[in-house]
Amino acid sequence: MSEEAKKPTETKVSKFLSKMGFFKGAEATEEVKQPEVVKTEAVKETVEAKSVVEEPKGPTASKPSKIGTAISGFVSGFHPKRFLEIFTPNKSVGLQVMAIVVTLQIIGLGFYWTNNTSEILPRPGEIWEAFKELSTDGGLLGEMWTSMKLCLDAMIKTLIISLIVCYATVMPFFKPLAFLITKFRFLTLVGLSFIFTLMTEDGYDLKIWLLTFGMTVFFVTSMMRVINDITHNELNHARTLGMNEWRVVWEVVILSKVDKVFDIIRNNFAIAWMMLTLVEGLSRADGGVGAMLINQNKHLHLDAVFAIQFLILFVGVGMDYMFGVLKRMACPYAHLTKGFK
Repeated sequence: MSEEAKKPTETKVSKFLSKMGFFKGAEATEEVKQPEVVKTEAVKETVEAKSVVEEPKGPTASKPSKIGTAISGFVSGFHPKRFLEIFTPNKSVGLQVMAIVVTLQIIGLGFYWTNNTSEILPRPGEIWEAFKELSTDGGLLGEMWTSMKLCLDAMIKTLIISLIVCYATVMPFFKPLAFLITKFRFLTLVGLSFIFTLMTEDGYDLKIWLLTFGMTVFFVTSMMRVINDITHNELNHARTLGMNEWRVVWEVVILSKVDKVFDIIRNNFAIAWMMLTLVEGLSRADGGVGAMLINQNKHLHLDAVFAIQFLILFVGVGMDYMFGVLKRMACPYAHLTKGFK
């Protein structure tokens, strides 16, 4: 047989053997070897690129900090056109825009305050010096602690009295009493101070019960609104579960509204904190930040007055935040569908 005749035969035989799988091992070996070559070349290119891009390590080498990265990301997400949206009614703006607005307002207020030409309004530096002097020599922090204990004591008494009155209104007999207490919020403490003076034994009790009265009338008003907002469907739902009426009161009126009680406590503590100066001014024997504020205001030490006022403000905001944290810990279900307050 000639060589030209043998070639088609060998070609047919090789195709047949390749279909049967005899040459798969050799082809797989070649396929495996090719990626190794490609991988080796890729590693070489990577090493060469690193040698060109990498900067020498040393004291001159600098790496971007986390704060710098956060600031750059914050600035990159801000668009100047969105800044004009702050003047659009019913428009919600992003965090970047609000942060810039607040920063500009603080800078503007600080610039005006530090450069004011008024001889009456003290500057921030003078207020800070007065605060340091009152803290070291005047006992400001100790007086603040005295006032905080006074407010917390009055808040506990207010909470006990108000909740008893409000929860008792589930019985019709006590509803007129709660209605009468809500109307006492129009009375002034100045006109009642003499009556409370006759009813109490010392100055501390006088201040406690004046604060308690001032908070109770507003606490009962707010809590009665919460109880009156309970629908018949909520009560009937508890009854369908086989609960008796006292169990319905416990589950629907008391337990389900605990988060509302925390909100009312926060609001009424702010009322007591605002009345603090008036109450402590009636009896200065026990001290307190209110008595110190009245004394400084009497002698026209306005830098000290502003220092005490700022301390009262910061402590009040801190206490308000603390009540919010306690609410979140005691009633986590109240924040499932809304943001932290």
